[in-house]
Amino acid sequence: MLVADALRLGGAILSQYPDMLAPQLIGRLLPEMESNPHVKSLLEQCDAEGIEHCGLLPSYHCSHTPGGPLKYSLEGHQFAVFGFCLTNDLRYIVSVSNKFITWDLSTSDLTREVIPGIEGIMQELVLSPDNKYSIAHTNNSQVRMV
Repeated sequence: MLVADALRLGGAILSQYPDMLAPQLIGRLLPEMESNPHVKSLLEQCDAEGIEHCGLLPSYHCSHTPGGPLKYSLEGHQFAVFGFCLTNDLRYIVSVSNKFITWDLSTSDLTREVIPGIEGIMQELVLSPDNKYSIAHTNNSQVRMV
């Protein structure tokens, strides 16, 4: 379960850069190395073979460890996120910057992305009470509802 959680936490990076597998596992699982012989064996393999795929391998614990407070890293915006809301059923989160993104909180999957085609950055996101609409205003005085 530790390895699966480490892969989930590093999923956004690994989907873009699969050669970062060894650094992601080492950076996240290093504190578990001494107490778990299977993790120790895996990290020793990462250390020995990972250098062929990535020239930088962590020497110290440098990423969130599974079981900590971080559950997911939701990455999909090019710009800073200026607003986010949870749906009433707590199943989804909607975030906004230059686009609206809806995330499934049970899997961290991006379930919907809407690019409204406007100039500027959207701010201050609000969801309608029935969660059917997302509304945000922009830094250049436009309002968008999707």
